[in-house]
Amino acid sequence: MQEGIQPRAFAKRAQIIPLGFILLFLLAMMLRNLNQPLLDRHSWRQVDTASFARGLVDGSFDLFHPRFLACYPDEFGPDGAVETEFNLYPLLVSILYRLFGVHEALARLVSIAFALGTALWTYLLGRRYLDHTAGLLAALSLGFSPLYVFYSRSVQPESTVLFLSVGGLFLFMRWLEREYWLDYGAAAACIALAFLTKVTSLYIGLPLLVAAWMKYRWQLIRQRRLWLLAALITLPAIAYSLHAHSLFGQSGLTVYGITGGWPGSGGGGGGRTAASSLPWPSGSRTGRPTAIMWCWCP
Repeated sequence: MQEGIQPRAFAKRAQIIPLGFILLFLLAMMLRNLNQPLLDRHSWRQVDTASFARGLVDGSFDLFHPRFLACYPDEFGPDGAVETEFNLYPLLVSILYRLFGVHEALARLVSIAFALGTALWTYLLGRRYLDHTAGLLAALSLGFSPLYVFYSRSVQPESTVLFLSVGGLFLFMRWLEREYWLDYGAAAACIALAFLTKVTSLYIGLPLLVAAWMKYRWQLIRQRRLWLLAALITLPAIAYSLHAHSLFGQSGLTVYGITGGWPGSGGGGGGRTAASSLPWPSGSRTGRPTAIMWCWCP
């Protein structure tokens, strides 16, 4: 009996080795220029995100009343809370900032950790529904995607959201097979956090719906657990979005929120932030140009 168990255990350990090499390969690409300042692509977005994390550390605002650490020279001023997406990623970064100080490398490491987690979820999906080799190739293919490599080390929430979305999909499909409540709860948590962090992640609902349809067919609409899951996924995002929109009603400031876009896009109430002081033609609700200056530097 033990002789039969040992070869199987050895085979399982042997499968982990190539996956480990793939993850090390991905990690090596992501760690390049780890201490690079936030001056690469989407620098304005990265500095926005990093400033939210720093504000949580120094007590400039709390998680539910975020503010821009920027100068708005008009009557709205820098004091109003801003309508924005839920700052899950900045919250995680702020924990490291508290422990080790404000360093861009720490923010990038959080993105890298989630990106490696996404590669692991991808492998597990491929292995579960095809085979071990397919899972390895799926994880390896991520390394050849320029967008994956860029966002995996960028100070933006995309890496976090992708990890939560792919993980939620895997856990949901496993729940459909095994119907364990642990899988159900984990899937609900992952997908709800993904939707809460970026509303555009709602696209994950399509593969979830297809997977449920493949199991239940026309009995789909009678599954109470699926209706409960839909509520658990959407209600937190709806509640926070309504709260964030109420902040816009008070301050006239919006960024990545319901009302639209980013400062200076014309949908909110501030001027568009930039790496230096810049005039923007529709920078305030009064239509007067607004100059913005980053307050990122310590």
